[in-house]
Amino acid sequence: MSDKNEIIKEATQLINKQLSQEGRRRFFKAGLNARRHRDAYRLRYQ
Repeated sequence: MSDKNEIIKEATQLINKQLSQEGRRRFFKAGLNARRHRDAYRLRYQ
């Protein structure tokens, strides 16, 4: 169990490092698109 937790911790740190370096803009854009779609969905089905 402890080995698995250590592996998960290391993987999470690696993923967070990669995201903060390269993917922040992409995920920000994705968040904006999701917000836009959610607003359109809410307007359509109110």
